[in-house]
Amino acid sequence: MRSLLYTTSLILSLAMAWSCQQEPELIVHESSYIPPLYTQLEYRDTGQIDYSAQEFRLSLPFIGDTYNYGWYDGPVTTAEGPAMQINIAHDTNWFVTYLFGFRFWADSEEESLWTAGHLKNMFEPGRVFLFGKGAGRVDISFAHEGRITHVDQRSRASYLEEPEGQLQIVSTEDYSYLHPIEGQVEGLLVHCSFEGKLGLYDPALTPVTEHFKTDAALTLKNGTAAFLVTYE
Repeated sequence: MRSLLYTTSLILSLAMAWSCQQEPELIVHESSYIPPLYTQLEYRDTGQIDYSAQEFRLSLPFIGDTYNYGWYDGPVTTAEGPAMQINIAHDTNWFVTYLFGFRFWADSEEESLWTAGHLKNMFEPGRVFLFGKGAGRVDISFAHEGRITHVDQRSRASYLEEPEGQLQIVSTEDYSYLHPIEGQVEGLLVHCSFEGKLGLYDPALTPVTEHFKTDAALTLKNGTAAFLVTYE
């Protein structure tokens, strides 16, 4: 036993001495940085007993005939006032299929919309947005069946006669990245949690208008997300 230990120690010592005399091998790792954008939740359709899990994470750029999840954000004008829209979609070389979204309405009588100061005030940690439409609310949309189609088939919180649910801002941080076309992009990275109900999209009604209302609900729980809103 002692001889074996000695022999092993000698071999290790010689190996270490030899390695010290050699130039270290240069290892190059090729990696792509993916921003920390994601949405995950559990949902239950009418008639379902158990909840199903769903997750979206920002994917690598489009390659070949595959598709990826793209994140899109920007201000929109609505009948209820100015709002910020965040969409998650399948992005292919043929069309975009919208799968999930947040639409946040600005508080009434606010000025200098979508600047860094306005967005930090709007998404202050601890703030709660109730589901629905209008100032200070959020409309969540989700295509839970995930069909690849050019038709927007998302169920929406605003489709319910009486919207039910809330989204809470957990934390925020300044965030920037280098876009290959647009250059340096700066914005606010927002972390949130949410739960509630969405009015079910009815494929028999094509197209579903903004005035569509239903009592059939899709229930969401344990929802969390990190999304980016860019500064104007």
